[in-house]
Amino acid sequence: MSQQIDSHIGRFPLQERLASTSLATLYRAKDPGNGQQIAVKALRPFFSEESDLLADYFEQIRRVAALHHPHIVSVLDTGEDGTPWVAMEFMGEGSLAKRLESPITIADVGKLLSQIGSALDAAHSVNVIHGDLKPSNVFISLSGDYKLSDFGMATLAKGAHPLIRSSSSTPMPTYMSPEQAMDMSVSKRSDVYALGVLAYHLLTGRVPHQGSDPTTVWAKQLRSPAPRPNDLNPLIPSLISDVILTAIASNPEKRYASPVAFAEAFGQAAAAAPTPVITPPVTSPSDPTPPSEQEPVLADVGLSAGIKGRRIYCRVCGHDNPASLAHCESCWATLWPADAVEEQAQDRQIVERRLQGRGVRAVGVGSAALAVLIGSVLFLTVGNASVPLPSQPGISAVSAEGQWAMSQRDATHSGFLPGLSPSLEGTVKWMFATPEIIWAAPAVTGDVVYLATGDRRILALRTDDGSTIWSTPLDSPVDGTPAVTDDTVFLALRSRKVMALDRLTGDIKWVYRTPSSVFTAPTVKDGVVYVGDLAGILSAIDAESGRLLWEYKTDDGINASIPISDNGVAVVASQDGNVYFVDIETGGTRYFYRTVIPAGAAPSVSGDTAFIGTENGTVLALDINERRRPFDHRLFTIRTQLFVWNVAIDRPPRQRGFVWINNLRRGSVVSTPVIADTSVFVATRRGMVYAIDKSNSLTQWSFRTGGSINHSAVLAGNILYVGSDDGTVYGLDSDTGDVVWSWDVPLGNLPSSSLVVADGSLYVPTSQERPRISLFQIGDDGSVLPEEPVVPDKDWYYKYSSSPCSPDSQDSVGPFSAREDARSAAIAAAPTCGVLYAIQ
Repeated sequence: MSQQIDSHIGRFPLQERLASTSLATLYRAKDPGNGQQIAVKALRPFFSEESDLLADYFEQIRRVAALHHPHIVSVLDTGEDGTPWVAMEFMGEGSLAKRLESPITIADVGKLLSQIGSALDAAHSVNVIHGDLKPSNVFISLSGDYKLSDFGMATLAKGAHPLIRSSSSTPMPTYMSPEQAMDMSVSKRSDVYALGVLAYHLLTGRVPHQGSDPTTVWAKQLRSPAPRPNDLNPLIPSLISDVILTAIASNPEKRYASPVAFAEAFGQAAAAAPTPVITPPVTSPSDPTPPSEQEPVLADVGLSAGIKGRRIYCRVCGHDNPASLAHCESCWATLWPADAVEEQAQDRQIVERRLQGRGVRAVGVGSAALAVLIGSVLFLTVGNASVPLPSQPGISAVSAEGQWAMSQRDATHSGFLPGLSPSLEGTVKWMFATPEIIWAAPAVTGDVVYLATGDRRILALRTDDGSTIWSTPLDSPVDGTPAVTDDTVFLALRSRKVMALDRLTGDIKWVYRTPSSVFTAPTVKDGVVYVGDLAGILSAIDAESGRLLWEYKTDDGINASIPISDNGVAVVASQDGNVYFVDIETGGTRYFYRTVIPAGAAPSVSGDTAFIGTENGTVLALDINERRRPFDHRLFTIRTQLFVWNVAIDRPPRQRGFVWINNLRRGSVVSTPVIADTSVFVATRRGMVYAIDKSNSLTQWSFRTGGSINHSAVLAGNILYVGSDDGTVYGLDSDTGDVVWSWDVPLGNLPSSSLVVADGSLYVPTSQERPRISLFQIGDDGSVLPEEPVVPDKDWYYKYSSSPCSPDSQDSVGPFSAREDARSAAIAAAPTCGVLYAIQ
């Protein structure tokens, strides 16, 4: 909806508000110099105080503007007077989002890929990655050509306050590449991925992987391939499906090297196939283009109140939604049909009067008041507890001295082995290889290593030599560390199972089927097994019988193990952006804390405090003993919305239970916080390790590894062990952060899960997904030619270096006409395996 206004930005008189998001508002304006219609984007006032972030944004804008590319929306001017703004050419024909609802031909898609691909390549030539390619950022000119806009917005979104990011769809999760969702380094191949998703969406009517947040989409990207486009739409030729699937490969190295290369491959495939009209299916209500791309969230609340029928008020953010939707229009949380209520005519009249009399800001205040009014009726307890059944209090996964019986060692997930650090020489005591990646760290207790492997087995290995005691086949991989009690081994599977096995024989005692797949480790305490699944349900299961005691429901997937405090509170980090504190006796909610950005790993607990690291680089300390009060969440929702839209509140509100926060802003916190007496240790995906004072949130020291860190650290005595993707395991002094020990993972393997310290040894799970590759040419006499100089008329071959994944005497593979072809073929065919190293 557009709205008439009367003001100026810079030298431009504004005529009409066209659209608004939580990052910026777009206006139609008039250039006083030539009288032409232009568009002016005004950023939120929040960014005026972020000078470094704003400088990065404008630098990208200037680089792209200097290109004067025919398929990039022209930038006319920028300014920072009061409100940061960008003036650009006006695209009156609208964005590509409208084309998703109309038939489209393969030729049209080829034209779009060629033009937008050339725009992206031009931006890449000046070191600018778009990072936010989606239909609403591609515009159609009067001549029917395509133009790309919104360079730099991904940079702004990444640095924005979490409460602003909570109502932003920039970047759109379903268009983000896996490496961008994981907060790793992005490249031009990241834009290739988004361009591939755009082609997929146009031709099939849906995105390859559905999900409301980057982590959910990322998990689907890595765990399951996208459906072939021609399976969704039989009119799409198979060759074109192959090209699109290459563009959206999870591994960046397997994608096309540039957007133009992708467009050219698409064109070649299209030339070899007929070009029928492709009619995409209607996009499902659960995957709409977020309305925040067109109108402010608060304005939507007020306007939608004037529609007759039933509404559903989101339990997470308080936004009211049409009853036909499955996900909230504002925050994308799952909607509960039971929350639907009839509208009241009086409430509609109040909102309509405020809309007419006060404009957008009045809409925000009126809608918030309406949310409180209806929220007082709808204030429900999240969770669905049943009557607890009797359990066996003696059954717990308790780590004895020097042992590691479950994920992060204990039920609080402290990750801390007290006592003296083991004296490690850095030699391999033994290694155990499997034909698939090891996703889960082992448990080590009673001179036995309990290891779940990617090739669907769980094994008991002797700690002295790694020999097998028993092996039990499974029907799916296991992603979480087993939990070991006196006589039972518990584990959770992707195939929706929690299993109890005899510790001595590996025989199955019982199996419980969870509502959805499980990618986390079970926690076993006082006779109960706690496990969360991708449906967002925490199941409490009797450890003796396998019977369900109670269930607790969140609004999105649970991808992190559940720590249990000593006073009986389960801390549940959900992908809906909430941390729930659940009473384990009843399965009821004590309170929940809105982090906005989901946790990057399992929380940990120390005394009365829970520590959580989030995917945007913050570490939070929260009070476990806090309890919610009436209207807490609704009042916080109002303050949050007022802050986001800069109405009356200029500071982000604090929720009940808040103790402290440390904004690291150095990549996603992907490790469960490790808890010592006075410090909290966390690692980030950008390869940083931090020690934070447990009492006041101050950073005590930091250390940068040579690669990214994707798993939790562990603390043994006064040495913190962490594995990096640079192929090194570091031992850091917990007081200073100095490197006191290191070990290089052999054979090109990389750490694939958290480390374990037990029985005087360090256990390092690794994977080999990218073995060392030798590329070479062969002379006329059959000898291998030197790497330089390259012989132009000779073919290329490849060979893998010796490793547990490839034999010592492997034959050369080839010939290939070019070095790059040989390298690409080697990467595509690379064998994978997992190796557990026991270091002494």
